[in-house]
Amino acid sequence: DAMYLGIVAFANEDKKYNSQPLFVWKKRTDIIGKSGDVTIRKFRRSDLTALSNIYGNIENMRNIGDGKVKDKKDVEKLLKKYIDDEVHEDFGLKMYKEEYVFHAVTVKGDLVGVVGMYPGSRALRTEGKTLDRIVIDIKFRGKGYARKATGIFRNVYNYKQIHSLVKANNKQSIALSKEYE
Repeated sequence: DAMYLGIVAFANEDKKYNSQPLFVWKKRTDIIGKSGDVTIRKFRRSDLTALSNIYGNIENMRNIGDGKVKDKKDVEKLLKKYIDDEVHEDFGLKMYKEEYVFHAVTVKGDLVGVVGMYPGSRALRTEGKTLDRIVIDIKFRGKGYARKATGIFRNVYNYKQIHSLVKANNKQSIALSKEYE
């Protein structure tokens, strides 16, 4: 995956242009940001199994939306959306295809969760606000990964405030949300 930057043409001693232009490309990286052992990166198609395991576990989904688990077909659609809606850079500016931005949270190369934002209700959109979402697999909770991933996400996208919908019994998310009020 590379980004086209332009063409460079050369002139020889007679000030005639070389007929062989040089195309300039910049290799893209899928790393969005890092903090210690936590990395957030763009999603890959190869994330399907790990993401299905995360979204298919009731313990991971209990406090997300209506709390329903997602089957592999639903996760495949989400993954496609996450990949297709990725942020791309154009002349150093971050551009969004959609209002949804989600990234993989990894530790030592293993997918442990998801961090991102989505537009939320019409009322929030009219105020120019978005909601965050963070899901860390139950097997990896209690290690500070959610805090690090949220911090990376905020820094990369320069968010001063994060808006969350948090269920009353979700003490960890309430504590994390209060840090960013």
